[in-house]
Amino acid sequence: MGGNRQKPRKRRAGRKGSSLGVILGVVAVLLAGACVAGYFYLSNWQKESAINVNTCYQGVSVDGVAIGGMTREEAKAAIEAKQQERIQGHKVTATFEELKWEFTMGDVTYSFDTDEVLNQAFNLGREGTVKERYEFVKNLEQNPVQYETKLTIDASPLQAKVQEIATSLKVEAKNASIIKFDPKLPAEDRFTFEAEQVGREADVSKLFTDVKNAFESQAFGQVQVQVTTVDPEIKLESLKGQTQKISSFTTKMKKDSNREANIELACNAVSGTILMPGETFSFNEATGERSAARGYKVAGIINGGIPDEGLGGGVCQVSGTLFNTVVMADMTVVERTRHSYVLGYLPGGRDATVDYPRVDFKFRNDTANPVYLVMYADHTQLTVTAEVYGVPLADGGTIDLDAVTTAKKTPGEPQYIVDSTLKLGESRTVSAKTGYNITVYKVYKNADGSEKKREVLHKDSYPAIPKKIFVAKGGLPTDPTPTPAAPVPTTAPAATPAPATPAP
Repeated sequence: MGGNRQKPRKRRAGRKGSSLGVILGVVAVLLAGACVAGYFYLSNWQKESAINVNTCYQGVSVDGVAIGGMTREEAKAAIEAKQQERIQGHKVTATFEELKWEFTMGDVTYSFDTDEVLNQAFNLGREGTVKERYEFVKNLEQNPVQYETKLTIDASPLQAKVQEIATSLKVEAKNASIIKFDPKLPAEDRFTFEAEQVGREADVSKLFTDVKNAFESQAFGQVQVQVTTVDPEIKLESLKGQTQKISSFTTKMKKDSNREANIELACNAVSGTILMPGETFSFNEATGERSAARGYKVAGIINGGIPDEGLGGGVCQVSGTLFNTVVMADMTVVERTRHSYVLGYLPGGRDATVDYPRVDFKFRNDTANPVYLVMYADHTQLTVTAEVYGVPLADGGTIDLDAVTTAKKTPGEPQYIVDSTLKLGESRTVSAKTGYNITVYKVYKNADGSEKKREVLHKDSYPAIPKKIFVAKGGLPTDPTPTPAAPVPTTAPAATPAPATPAP
């Protein structure tokens, strides 16, 4: 019996050990799971903490500015500061010869797409799973991402400054001009000229386009101001050609100091006149009243068809000489009046009487250019000369006057006129004057002197004036009481009436 005893305690101990092992195994497994779970939890927390931030990820830069770790506001401020540095050197220089003008960014309107770029930068790495995002962010440190903002420039505000430059460069073309006209000088020195000046203008449109393109393309740099020359309309040589002698006419005057003095005054009043296109010359306006205060003296005149004495005698020779000259220069006669009878210093029909202020001599410059009048008296040669300067007649032609007598009128019987200033036995006789009908032609001639055409300028009718004998009352036995008589009235054409008191 002793040999068959069992050892039940040992079996019980084995079972207990096995249970403990299981328990320990389970605990180990649980602990391991907990560790793994903790590891993964901690790992995810770290990743989420790394990617879920309100700042930009490290490794991101905009315009060369590293904005990792910056908030949007901080990043924008840093980028804008950098942008201002970037545009400081941006300018366009316009040049012309030695002149320079600078255009800066302050002269234009510009903008950057900063907000749009920041949106891209801050959205980078914020899509996908936590793992994907975390790995992307970690990778950024080794493979950084760079963004550049875009500069946009509106150059339209440059227009005003470009216009200022163009205005400063503008030089008006200046025509050659006559700065002095002195009819008293010799013919070759009467005109003093100022040469023309070539103008210039900047091409405003091209300058604006070039500067605008330089800014908007962001090429900047220099542009050349393009300038064009502006030629004057009248050049010196051309102007000299417009001051040639067109016509000249001379009459003979008699030796009479008072008459010569009056002629000199009237010539001086007319000489030096510049008559512009469309302007009308008035002899009475040019000379003014022929008064003693103006220096005029008493000389021979015609008073009611009878020779007499009066202030300003002789000025009609100036107006008559001028009349012939201006017709020969192709001026337009506006007002002209014949004398009472044909005079000695001019052919009939070619005179022009004046009597201030009632009777005037006027003509108009209907050409396209100014004309210049020169008048002078030569007291040695006893001549009166009128000259017109300007653009010569076409093709070297000339104009002459031809006075053709179409009828003569014989004076009637002598007239006896009582003159209360005469004493008994005294008398004064005024010779008779033959009357004429005269047609005056304006004759156009070619350069060789041959006649090209002629046209009627005017027709004059000078009345025949009988001999006049002035006697004292009772001075003639055959007519003890002669009746005072006025000059025989005559009728002249309406276009050229005879004045009552002309000065010859």
